[in-house]
Amino acid sequence: TFFQVPSPGEMLTFIKMIGGKNNKNTSFLYIFDNQKNYTDHKSKALNFGIYSCDLSYCSIFEIGSEALKYFKTVKQLGDQIGVSSAINPEVLKRLEGNLGNVDSLSVITDDIYFSSFETLESGKQGPTLSLVVAGGWIESLYIAINLTKYEEGSPVVARLADQKFTLDNLIENLKKYESDEH
Repeated sequence: TFFQVPSPGEMLTFIKMIGGKNNKNTSFLYIFDNQKNYTDHKSKALNFGIYSCDLSYCSIFEIGSEALKYFKTVKQLGDQIGVSSAINPEVLKRLEGNLGNVDSLSVITDDIYFSSFETLESGKQGPTLSLVVAGGWIESLYIAINLTKYEEGSPVVARLADQKFTLDNLIENLKKYESDEH
């Protein structure tokens, strides 16, 4: 059985709907200027996924000033892993012009994620795509855990528990590329 890996935006939108809508905490997000520390392609791809998730969080939870910082990091890493065409200067203009509009910000960040996904998929860059997806998925779980309190029977706990199927799928997908040098 195949279980699709949810995009970071899907998980974060769910968390916001369940009760996290007023959260503006960024203390648990990845430090946006750490990207200079990633020197190999694998770490860049994994962290592109992580930073894309953090960008989604800032957009969905209306933290516009942070969204711009994360966008710039996503853009830099995207250029380095081969998704430059998915993150063009026009996207930055759209992002800057919509800092006060959460719906537009969410659409823009989803567009960045899915355009990058499609660029990697069409370019037959399966190993890179797998790492991007893994990074985004792990970061979305990390954020979800930091945004919610454990309450037995809560929809968030149920959603997190359901991720065991996604984890199995993700592991199987990553195994396909474990011998890849890139």
